[in-house]
Amino acid sequence: MTEQIVDIRHQAFRGSLEGQTVNIPSMYKLLPEWRPNLHEEYERARDETLDPWIWRWVPNERTARSLCAADFGRFAAVWVPKSQSYRILCTAAKYFAWHAAETYRQASLQYFEFTLLGKGSMPDLSEFDCELQNALHCWDEVGEHIREVCSEETCEVLCDEMLRYVGSLNNVDSIFRDNELPSVQEYWDRRGATAAVYCVIATVPFIYGVDIHQSDIKISAMQDLWKHASYFVHM
Repeated sequence: MTEQIVDIRHQAFRGSLEGQTVNIPSMYKLLPEWRPNLHEEYERARDETLDPWIWRWVPNERTARSLCAADFGRFAAVWVPKSQSYRILCTAAKYFAWHAAETYRQASLQYFEFTLLGKGSMPDLSEFDCELQNALHCWDEVGEHIREVCSEETCEVLCDEMLRYVGSLNNVDSIFRDNELPSVQEYWDRRGATAAVYCVIATVPFIYGVDIHQSDIKISAMQDLWKHASYFVHM
């Protein structure tokens, strides 16, 4: 009897999805001239700066070795191959730190608002274990550098996207929420938030030393550009 009920529910769920669509653009048509190239200084910067940074902040030797082997900075080095190498390292460090924030979301929200904007106070992280504390504190020097070289408006844009991403963790990527199933479009939009793609895009002005304002990202053409770029990153 229970299996029959479950089967009926599954049929109803599948039926509710019929006819729903979501538009996914062709990346090759959007960016036909783009070719992936590795930043020419990346390997030296990784060996001299990024890997030592990991070893400073990851106390578990096996974990640190695995992170170095993962070579996660390569993504940033391909994403913006013509920028200054130290900005590549800061960006790679940001990508690393963001994904460690899930289990202590509220403290992370407070931390990033304080680190990027100087608002509020540094949260007390003493209740978390050493690895979770380091997952945020490894960002201290990165956030300090961003505040030094970026305008307040640029920091606000980056902080807003950071808070949106961290605030979405644990609930945005779930299929069933608030006793309702999302539409295909709603789920697709939520999936984009959880993938942190807008956080990645928000680093581009910093990487190239360009100031950006909230009014800039509200322009419809800019919103379309960010949306298409988000597909490019997480697909």
